[in-house]
Amino acid sequence: MVWANTRHRNRRVVIALPDFTYAVILADRGAHIMLQTTYVVDEAYLRKQMRAEWERSGGEDPMKG
Repeated sequence: MVWANTRHRNRRVVIALPDFTYAVILADRGAHIMLQTTYVVDEAYLRKQMRAEWERSGGEDPMKG
């Protein structure tokens, strides 16, 4: 599951396992992409929030635009 989001005016690309139990966050710096963090999503409510954010993204390719 891959989608883009914005946090504190910074564009990020999120990569998560299909069950949203693990996430990789990449910082989009325009000319390059940097690893920002990775983490285990061990709270059910956080997994639900991530799934909702992914669904709102509409499955668009986050690397375009």
